[in-house]
Amino acid sequence: RRAHGTQAAKLGARAAYIVGCIGTSNLECGREFGIPVFGTVAHSWVQAFDDELAAFRANLDALPEAGVMLIDTYDTLEGARKAVLLGKRLKAVRLDSGDLIALSKKVRRILDKAGLSKTTIFLSGDLDEYRIDEILRKRTPADAFGVGTRMIVSIDAPVVNGVYKLVEVIRDGRVSGRVKLSADKVLYPGKKQVLRYSRDSIYSRDVVCSADERLRGAAHKLLKLVIRHGNRVREPEPLEAIRSRVKREVARLPRRLHRLDTVKPYPVEFSRELERRLEKEAASVRSR
Repeated sequence: RRAHGTQAAKLGARAAYIVGCIGTSNLECGREFGIPVFGTVAHSWVQAFDDELAAFRANLDALPEAGVMLIDTYDTLEGARKAVLLGKRLKAVRLDSGDLIALSKKVRRILDKAGLSKTTIFLSGDLDEYRIDEILRKRTPADAFGVGTRMIVSIDAPVVNGVYKLVEVIRDGRVSGRVKLSADKVLYPGKKQVLRYSRDSIYSRDVVCSADERLRGAAHKLLKLVIRHGNRVREPEPLEAIRSRVKREVARLPRRLHRLDTVKPYPVEFSRELERRLEKEAASVRSR
C-alpha cells in the first residue's frame, strides 16, 4: 500500500518472492503470478466491533481457514488472552506494534498455558533485515515476519544508479569503441561480458571483460542475449524456476556475504585486455 504505484507494488512483491519471501498479501500478485497469498486482518476490522473477541470470532466465521488474529489493537496481552478463547481454531496471532521482543515472549507463554503450543506468532511493523536479525538474536519466539514498507520502497537504496552509455559505434561495417574519461565516471569501450569464477563450488570473483575475450580458467558467462532487434530470442523463465535458480546461486556465494555486517566485498575486476583497450581509446581521444 505504500509502494510508488500499483505496478511497483506488483513487481516489488514478485521480486520479493523471487529472492526468498514465502508469499504476499497482494491478491493481484497471487492471481497474476501464482504467488502464495497470506494475510491477517486490519485494525479497522477489530475497531468496527464493540467487542474484540466478537471481532475475532467474526473473522473466523468469514475466513475459517485463516485463523490469524491481530491482537495489538488495544492491548496486546489482553488481546492474546481473548484470542486463546478461540481454541484450536487459532492458528496464529499477529503483533504489529510495541516492544515486539518482550511482547512475543509474554504472548508465547499465554498461548502455551492455554495448550496452544502449535499456534504461531507473526510479527510486523516497519521491519527490515536488521530489525529481524536483532529479534532473532534475542531468541524471540517469532515464527514469521511480514515486511512491507522497507522492502517495497527500497528505503535504504531508493535509486538504482544505472544509466545508458554509448560504448561502441558501427559505421560502414567498422566497429570502433567509445569511452568516457570523466573523473570517477570512466567508461570502458566496447561490448562487455562478465565471467564468474568459483573455487570448490563457491563463487570467488567476477571479471568484467570484452565480449570477444577468452580468459584462462574455468568460468561461466553471466550475460546472455535476450533481445535482438527489439524481439525476444529467449522464452521467459517460469517464476518458480527463477526463484529456484536464485536460491541455488545465493547458496554459492561466500559465507561472509550471507551476513549483514560483512566488511569484505565480493571481488569484481576488469580484465587486463579491457584495461588495455581503455588506454588505447583514451590515448586516441587525447591526441585529437
